[in-house]
Amino acid sequence: MRKYQNLRVAQATLVLRDDVQNATESFPAWEFFGITFQMRRAAGSIGYCIAEGCGRNSERQFLNSLQQSSGEASELHYQLTQSVRLGYGNRTEVLRIRRNTEHLCRMLTKLQSVIQKSIRRKEAEKKSKRAPRKNSAKKGARKLPPPSAPDSAGA
Repeated sequence: MRKYQNLRVAQATLVLRDDVQNATESFPAWEFFGITFQMRRAAGSIGYCIAEGCGRNSERQFLNSLQQSSGEASELHYQLTQSVRLGYGNRTEVLRIRRNTEHLCRMLTKLQSVIQKSIRRKEAEKKSKRAPRKNSAKKGARKLPPPSAPDSAGA
């Protein structure tokens, strides 16, 4: 089991969540249950998925949680793009958060790659331990002596 506090990507999600919260304060009131709510939910879910994955028992489960986080980050990126197009919030601030979301996506992708390699390596190690050793002689088979040189005395 990992500690999410030790992962830089988890720390970055905390900052991103705060940034989204602050940026959406200036969104139109009628969007509170629309894009504002969705952006805040997605920003929080990125970190929630990472923390949940850290508490799982296997690397495969952790990887699955990281993939869910990536999906949430992609959703947030889309929502940030949409809010810029709609003219919601401070454009400069929203674009900065969108760049930070892109950086977070790259961090998640890198971490997923590291975990996938670790899973493959462990599976290969397991497989090599289970595979029978190749032996030229079968059990119980008699080995024949190597052929000898022709006897010069008999010729």
